[in-house]
Amino acid sequence: MQKPRKLSSSEVEKLESIAIDGTGPFITIYMPTHDSATPPNSNEDQIRLKNLMHQACDMLSAAERRTAEPIIVATLAAMTADTGFWKNQTLGLMICMNADTMSSYNLPTDTEECVDVSNDQFYLAPIYGLLEDQQSYYVLAMSQHEPMLFADDAGSFSLMKVGLPKSLEDGLNIDETVLGREQQRSMGGSDTYNGRGGAKNQADENRARYWKLLDSKIMSKADTSKMMLLAGTDSEIAEYKEHSAYPKLVAKHIHGSFSKFQIPELAEAARHLVASELTEPAHDKSIQDYSRIKGETRGARTIQDITELQQAAKSGRIETLLVAMTRRTRDTIRDDSNDRMILSFPASDTARRTIQLVASSVRHAGGRIVNIAMDAMPEPGKPALAILRY
Repeated sequence: MQKPRKLSSSEVEKLESIAIDGTGPFITIYMPTHDSATPPNSNEDQIRLKNLMHQACDMLSAAERRTAEPIIVATLAAMTADTGFWKNQTLGLMICMNADTMSSYNLPTDTEECVDVSNDQFYLAPIYGLLEDQQSYYVLAMSQHEPMLFADDAGSFSLMKVGLPKSLEDGLNIDETVLGREQQRSMGGSDTYNGRGGAKNQADENRARYWKLLDSKIMSKADTSKMMLLAGTDSEIAEYKEHSAYPKLVAKHIHGSFSKFQIPELAEAARHLVASELTEPAHDKSIQDYSRIKGETRGARTIQDITELQQAAKSGRIETLLVAMTRRTRDTIRDDSNDRMILSFPASDTARRTIQLVASSVRHAGGRIVNIAMDAMPEPGKPALAILRY
């Protein structure tokens, strides 16, 4: 069974082409998954997919599309039984299939369960907003022992093999005993240093050399157009920033030291920081822009009526489409008590179809699609709103 793919604009374009050239029905499944591949979690995910598969079959039967049912069942049953497939999950999974093809995609966010069956296209409206928000970035877990560099690409958080020094001693080829004496003096011992300018300065100099070495290794391997988050103690991060030449360091950082046994916690902290510092402010700006433009133009450049939205989308007039596709909740499969922003969907088939048609037209006309939390929509209760180009 093929591993889930990373979400990207090119992959979405392939799905749109399949819907144009292929034969329906087109089935789209969204489901939350565990990013830990331990048996209890993977077993739960397998059972969840079985239940969604049965739901898809019921929908096919109700719509008298039974000819596709055997292929759907066989494909999803093989996926469910493939233990290797469930070792490559993120926070969510999307499966798109018809009688001729099947593709699965890791999602960078948690999601509600959803099964959609359509004659003419996959249900991709929530994905357009995720692409708008998508961020690829690095996370450097700072430490003088066992530093680690991670890459988060479309929700896939992985350790990079860049040859970082295992420790300050290893990186600078310093004898551990000598280093210990230097650090002890720098913490309040004698400042005499055998004519080399003072122990305190030497210990500081060693750390500075180490941070510069760490930075040069990262700069030689990383794509410096991507931003980098730092995780560690306040003092180490302050020192690293002082000596780093990396051009896109995020101002705020993740507090605490992380080991290889705490990678899921580090990934979660990084995503929370990116959301709070980048994604949520961008969403807030879109909401403010809608309210401002509505006031300035007396509603002439904003739309909230669903019929008018469809007409404006077809004519290419929509500049920004706000869709109520997320909600904040603690009701997830995660074993924690923190609120999470998850993908959320209209309950009715008709509402999903309408939003899909509008969002697809906006995307192809070069407009923006922004997933807004349901309770943050500037027009309460509306599933979609638009800012017009003219």
